Amino acid sequence: MLVYIIPTIYCLWGIYHYDYRQNSEGKIVCFYLLSVYLAVISGLSYKVGGDSGFYMDLYTFVPTLESLKKSDYSDSSYQPLYFLLCVLCKSITPKIWLMHLIQSLIVCIVYFRFIRNHTRYLFTGAFMFMTCMYTYFCYEIYKESIAVSMMLIGYQYLPQKKYLKYYIYATLSIMFHFSGIIAFFIPFLRKLKFNKVLLIWIGVLLFVLTGFQTYVTYFISSDMIIQKLDYYVLVATDKYNDNWYLMALIRNVLIPLFTAILFKQLYKNVPNQWSYVLYVLLGIGTLQLAQIFERPINYVLPFVVLSLSEIMGGAYKKRAYKFLTTFFVCFIFWFGCRGWFYAREEVWRLMIPYESIFDEKNNREREKVIMQIH
Repeated sequence: MLVYIIPTIYCLWGIYHYDYRQNSEGKIVCFYLLSVYLAVISGLSYKVGGDSGFYMDLYTFVPTLESLKKSDYSDSSYQPLYFLLCVLCKSITPKIWLMHLIQSLIVCIVYFRFIRNHTRYLFTGAFMFMTCMYTYFCYEIYKESIAVSMMLIGYQYLPQKKYLKYYIYATLSIMFHFSGIIAFFIPFLRKLKFNKVLLIWIGVLLFVLTGFQTYVTYFISSDMIIQKLDYYVLVATDKYNDNWYLMALIRNVLIPLFTAILFKQLYKNVPNQWSYVLYVLLGIGTLQLAQIFERPINYVLPFVVLSLSEIMGGAYKKRAYKFLTTFFVCFIFWFGCRGWFYAREEVWRLMIPYESIFDEKNNREREKVIMQIH
């Protein structure tokens, strides 16, 4: 528990000292020290999180540079750059910790840099990252979180209309994880707003979803992709019950919709308004094809979290009702995003207790929870 308590207290101190009191001395150094700490404790963790054991098992099949064959690229289920990263790390050490450490460093440093470039409230942004993204991005989705990071690096070029540079990073994104294809549409999706046109977008989405399974074969020729899509549909049919759909509706549609609408009432400007709209549209998609539409939400989440950070930071010196309302809305979003997941039964055991590579202890209670989830 101590490894989680330390950065939480440190971050809360930073919010008070730097974001609220607006001191600047040592701010950047303290800010990036936090990012390195978070990266190190996740990178050196051992079977913490729900998917870490799965990644460890797959890592045993990764070849080293000496044994690498051309056919390994086509046989691997990994995208090329992630596969290459694994091969390079496997050539140094047979254990996965080095790759995980590099992955965590990429995620934490890139997102902290993203926070620094887009908001004055650095530690508020860091706290929102820790609560809404950190455990998922650094302990669960190794491949996809790097893909998201590539998109965030390229995002800085969009306001400057340097589209070629952006699309270079969008290409890198898809080479780490296929879901990175959403990055190619971000420049156009940034134009979304909460207005009457949103109803048209919802109608189009529902129309597409209705005929997706029937007509998808006319547009996609790859047998592998079609088989995977069929599998996703099968999973959605067999795995998810009414309670799951209700929770998906609440956390992926109603909560982001409620958050954006309430903030529009409280404040004139809502930063990254388009990201809330896209979150809601993708959330509607999850009700039909969760396995497909949940992944793109990971590419939208950083922008929503950044928006919440900017709004929360600006509310510190507002009137009490405005501050408390803003805090409440941010809390509700966190609960929908991450809190509800860890609140179920004993899912908190995925993160507690913390185990490191220096001990390599197998936690039986955690293994039971992982079996129940999967």
